Amino acid sequence: MVSILLPNILSYIATHINKKDQTSCSLVCKRWTEPFLNAYWAKLEIDENKLSTMFATSTLNEVYRKNVHRVWALDLKRINIRHIGYVTQLQQSFPGIKYLFCDEENHEDESDNWMIRSIDWISWRFLTHLSIKLTSKHSGLEDIFMNLSVSRSLAHFTLNSENNVEETNTMLWTQFESLHRHMRQLEYLDINYPLSSISKYDLEMIKTIEPAHKITKITFLDVRIDGSWLCYFALKYPNLLSLNMKPCKARRPLVQETYINKYQGQLILLKTLNQFFPYLKMVQTPTHTCNRWPLYIFYMTLNYFNIKLERVVFDTHVYKSLLMDNLTKCIKQVSESVKIMWVTITDYLNAKPRSRIIFNLCPKLVELHILEHRRIEMEHLLDQCPVLRSLYIENSTTYLINPSRHITIPHSLQKLEFINVSVPIHLFNYISLRCKQLKYLKLKSVTFLIPEWDINGKALFDMHMSQLKTFIIYNYSYCFQHVRHYAIEQLENTDGNSLQHQESQEISFRTNWYHLCLDKTNRKERLLAWELGRRDIEFSQRYYKDFERRKKREKKRKDMIRHCGYAPKRFWKRDLQYGVMIFRFKSVKEYFLDEKREIDKDKHIQSHQLNERKF
Repeated sequence: MVSILLPNILSYIATHINKKDQTSCSLVCKRWTEPFLNAYWAKLEIDENKLSTMFATSTLNEVYRKNVHRVWALDLKRINIRHIGYVTQLQQSFPGIKYLFCDEENHEDESDNWMIRSIDWISWRFLTHLSIKLTSKHSGLEDIFMNLSVSRSLAHFTLNSENNVEETNTMLWTQFESLHRHMRQLEYLDINYPLSSISKYDLEMIKTIEPAHKITKITFLDVRIDGSWLCYFALKYPNLLSLNMKPCKARRPLVQETYINKYQGQLILLKTLNQFFPYLKMVQTPTHTCNRWPLYIFYMTLNYFNIKLERVVFDTHVYKSLLMDNLTKCIKQVSESVKIMWVTITDYLNAKPRSRIIFNLCPKLVELHILEHRRIEMEHLLDQCPVLRSLYIENSTTYLINPSRHITIPHSLQKLEFINVSVPIHLFNYISLRCKQLKYLKLKSVTFLIPEWDINGKALFDMHMSQLKTFIIYNYSYCFQHVRHYAIEQLENTDGNSLQHQESQEISFRTNWYHLCLDKTNRKERLLAWELGRRDIEFSQRYYKDFERRKKREKKRKDMIRHCGYAPKRFWKRDLQYGVMIFRFKSVKEYFLDEKREIDKDKHIQSHQLNERKF
């Protein structure tokens, strides 16, 4: 296997190995040495302790010297000013770095941003990516930008503030101008500073600014964003492809001024521009800013200028029903062109009523992610997204209002993921009948809502029309009760002619039966999906034919100790009393059952190590 792996594949594998294991992998053979050592030394995280030992210990210094050609990124964490003497040595030792992350430690009796000012930026002439975090008492952003003007290769610049919600630590539009005046080669800009309001007088001045044509991606905080700032950004960045407006941590407004009477005026202001982000394709914003300015005005303006967005991410914090309406208005403005959409909703307790997400017809939407919402109407979602291929839902409740609605209209859905979702079990039958192209289904921490048990202790998960390639199910529960037995049923023959022949006959299924239990192999307790043999299956089937009587006869045993709700393998018959979940498919090529996790014997806690058992 070692001989057939190409160097670029080895390098790719090395970047995904845990850092502490990369050096061990480099010892496997000579062909593995360089890729894994390159991955290990690619990025160095240096705090003040490591910085002092790097140059104080000759042996350690020699190790760094031998691997300096592998280092392309430095991450300087909380360096104290007393180590200022090492900064020059650091630059001399690593002259070829391309990425630098700089976060200095500051005290009241020390000079602010001393490291930024003491670095000789000319010596790092290959630097392309720079991220710096300024202290709360910074002064003179223009001076810092001027110092960085000698970095001619710098293309990506990130500016962080120690406290990004302080009103005294804001950034003016004139400081944006200073930044671009000194760093004209920038392509990507990430500003984590609250923005200062733009006055009416400044609005006239920004109409004459020089555009920054090379900028294609920008990220900034949503504090005080309104029509004036959007006007500035539209004029400054005409070639923008991606815009990311990050919600600030404090969702309550910092500015008490209301904008109710200014909405119409600011929309008119934006429409007076000659163009409005003509090349914009990807947008990530909240649905309202920190100061409650509704961002559907931004999307309305894009729609007015006929800008076709392809990827949109909405981040909604709902503490008033009006703000949920903002999401609906935003979706409406992008529905015609969007191909990929993410919707994250934080639903506060006082947000009443908890209204559903209303989608307009999205004729091009192929990928949808919905996180943290209470109610999702599945048939409405499928109707409004006719070409949807991938659907991901997390921390939500899904339901059907009319299961027979449009059930004969086929849908193109191919991939479905439910994470921590409550869902009625008959919804999967609806999906199976309507989404016959479904190939991938993942269910994790899902609660199946079923009105009542079958009299024989069985619950049927019926997707008999689905031909899946992959089925994954982890940690599910049934009506808030964990079931430890389940069966995978597949048609014996999925050939088309055979199915037609069986129409008037009883269809037969091939069954694989599993028990979720504790396994003590190698003296380690871990979770396991154990497959029952033929005789055990026959016993289980007899048990469920007389389920009610047998269940009442079950008695507790003192030696049947459960860990995290799972009993040892030898008690598999005892777990029959909690019922069996039957997963029925037309066919499924591979399925992954409950996680195999190690159990701490003393604390009975599950570790985070994930080992999936494949069948």
